[in-house]
Amino acid sequence: MLNIFGLGLRIVRQDYSLNYYIYQLLLTMKKILFVVLFALLPFSLNAESNLDKILSSGVLKVGTTGDWDPMTMKDPSTNKYKGFDIDVMNELAKDMGVKVEFVPAEWKTIVSGITSARYDISTSVTKTPKRAEVAGFTDTYYKYGTVPLVLKKNLKKFSTWDSLNSPSVTIATTLGTSQEEKAKEFFPKSKLNSVEAPARDFQEVLAG
Repeated sequence: MLNIFGLGLRIVRQDYSLNYYIYQLLLTMKKILFVVLFALLPFSLNAESNLDKILSSGVLKVGTTGDWDPMTMKDPSTNKYKGFDIDVMNELAKDMGVKVEFVPAEWKTIVSGITSARYDISTSVTKTPKRAEVAGFTDTYYKYGTVPLVLKKNLKKFSTWDSLNSPSVTIATTLGTSQEEKAKEFFPKSKLNSVEAPARDFQEVLAG
């Protein structure tokens, strides 16, 4: 039996306009630019900062996976990215007076793409202790809940988290995600099937 350990996304909006949220997100993303970019500087007073390099080159390079609806999605017909995070990054680049360049990234290496200077910043990721050891994170600007997802016909059979923690159950996750780590924590008795992008965990469930 195959089940997915995925996301139930809950974006906190309250009663504000979209423009208000974009403005707040821009302020938040500016923080992460300073935290991440300056945290990776060489320990030299003469070193040119990453922020200076972005401004002088006129390009903000953004790593994104393009597979997380509704945050970042790559349209195969146009080969362009769209989504909530994509809108935020476009607005951020506009506010900085530079162009934005989206760089394809994978979940398993999305943070190392920053530390290796493949790109300057990434679209949103879950903050984990391991990631926080090498990269800076802004304050949270939305919240989500992590929940197991099963086929509708199996809802009664798997009505609790404990019912999924069994050697007869296979849990599908996407390789390199925080959900993969959570699946290991909550379902130690189950078989773990970590699929690699562009394959997705929910596709494994649908395939049975």
